[in-house]
Formats: sequence, structure tokens, C-alpha cells
Amino acid sequence: MVDDEDSFAGDVRSGMQTDLVVRNEEVVFRGDDAAEFTVIRSQIESDGRTAPVMFAQVRGGQPSVVCVTVRADGRLLLVRHRRIATDSDEWEFPKSMGEDGQIAGDTAEHEVLRETGIRPLSHRTMQMIHAETCKLRDSVAVVEVKVENDRADAAALNDPRLQWLDREEFDAMVRAGNISDGVTLSAYLIWSLRADD
Repeated sequence: MVDDEDSFAGDVRSGMQTDLVVRNEEVVFRGDDAAEFTVIRSQIESDGRTAPVMFAQVRGGQPSVVCVTVRADGRLLLVRHRRIATDSDEWEFPKSMGEDGQIAGDTAEHEVLRETGIRPLSHRTMQMIHAETCKLRDSVAVVEVKVENDRADAAALNDPRLQWLDREEFDAMVRAGNISDGVTLSAYLIWSLRADD
């Protein structure tokens, strides 16, 4: 039989327990690289019961961005990256953990320029999302970044990591399981629903 404390801890971790007070937070690990990957342990209390909860953040919890890069003809940019955490090559929208002192739109433009060499024409922040609400303290700005067709074509010719897709091609890649990055998939859904706003 599960005791009351174990049941309470499970309810806290699952999100089922909602009347919670955070009593303290302590850093139990902080990486020394640019991401500043940090693990935090919180002591949660409700009705006199307590439970520990651990979660992670990067760059001090500052907002990151995902860039839905769009040409005038409506084609979208995917960039292929080697991801060590999943030991896989992934097609993704350009992303950044954020730049100190920059708003999300400026960070998005900087990231598109850095990854592709294409200077954006404009940007529009569409929505904020959380990549994983249970174990990550994060917020991600979904930013639409507009670019010119001719510069996009030139960049793609010079870099096999870049791929421009229309909506049908993008949808086919999703159906085939060739796009598995959750932030990219979420950003595509938001952009698809709000592109004409």
C-alpha cells in the first residue's frame, strides 16, 4: 500500500495537487558551459505535507526563441543539426537559448543570420510556449522571421543543412516522422494557425 506522503509526492509531481507553496529552492547542479544548465530542488508544501521537486533551466531561465523563418513564397526553413542528447540528426527550425540584453525578435533575427547567413527583413513574436511544463523552467518565444526568396535560395545552394519546404512538404515530413523536435512541431502548429493574423 502506498503511504500518504508517497501519494502526496506523486500528486505534486503529476500536477494533480494544486494548492502548493514553494518553501525553498536550492541549486544542486550548475554547468560551466554557455547554456548554464542548472538543476534546482524545491521543497513543496500543502496542508502540512512536504515533497521535494526537481526541475532544470538554462541560461538562468531567460526566454529562448524558435524561429519560423518564412520566404515571400511561403516556404519554411528547416536546419539539420546533430543532437548529442538524442544521438540523432534532427531537422528543426533555428533556435536560440537567448542573447543577453536582446528581446526575442532581435534574438530570432540574430539566430537566423548566424545559422544561414540570411539577413531577415522583419520579425513578429507570435506566442510564448513552454517546452516541458513539469521538469523545465523555460519559456520559448515563437517568432516568425521573414526573409527574401533570392537570399534564401543562395543560402540553400551553399549549405546542405538548409532545406526550404512548402506546407505540404513540411506536413509530409511530420507524417513520416522526419521532424521530431517538439519545439519545432509546436511552433509550426502555432504559425499555421496564426500565419494570416
